[in-house]
Amino acid sequence: MAYHEIDYNDVLGAKDQTFYVVEKRSYDAICYEQNFYKQYASLDLEFILTDDNQYVANQPNVIIEPDNKYSEDDPTRIKIVIPAGEQYKLPVDREIFVVMTAHWTNKDYENVIDSSKLTFQNLVNKIHFKDTSSGLKSYLNVFQNPIQGAMPLILNASDSFVSNVAFYEAQRNLTFNWTCPDLFANYCQEASPIINIPWLDVYAMGKNMTFEKNYKFTVKIDWNAEGKVVETQTLSKEILWRNVYMPEYYVHMQTV
Repeated sequence: MAYHEIDYNDVLGAKDQTFYVVEKRSYDAICYEQNFYKQYASLDLEFILTDDNQYVANQPNVIIEPDNKYSEDDPTRIKIVIPAGEQYKLPVDREIFVVMTAHWTNKDYENVIDSSKLTFQNLVNKIHFKDTSSGLKSYLNVFQNPIQGAMPLILNASDSFVSNVAFYEAQRNLTFNWTCPDLFANYCQEASPIINIPWLDVYAMGKNMTFEKNYKFTVKIDWNAEGKVVETQTLSKEILWRNVYMPEYYVHMQTV
């Protein structure tokens, strides 16, 4: 079997989305006579996110309309429809695999063997719905956690953006306000998307610093437009430092 790809770079929920699965097989007489699974039985379908291979939590209900007529001039064609009213269950701005499992049978032997659940072929289609609305997309990344071996703490929220707004315009309209543990308050006073705390500064805190303990850092990101806050999102990371450092070695030459 093969499938027809269509461009799903469309607005979520704007219209029903349709694609077709078409049966293709050899019509050589010998191959046809030896082909036991002649009739389409059913099609299972699942939606999987391409970036992490996780199943979409709320699977949309799709319409599957097979054409069971079989002839050389009219091969089996299966119509698959994702209704507009079901598309809200799918994420936007992410590529999604539509994984289909086709089942085949032979009605000439249906009283002898139940082959309706035997898989003939797996198929994959890829879809993508674009987001045309504007909205704050916030991200908070940490360079390394736990922190050890003279590495600095780098918290970075600069990947945050407003969708469907020019990048530089959106960046100018984002403000970042940090809330940090008292021990690190001096590093969090600037409204910057990035915090950088060197390891030497942490080590110099001496007894005030507790290693093997989680310290919570929080950033509040505001999207501002026309003098007011349009949207706010808050993200947090718990950071743990370990008192581990690279030992220093000296070579002492003994004179005889």
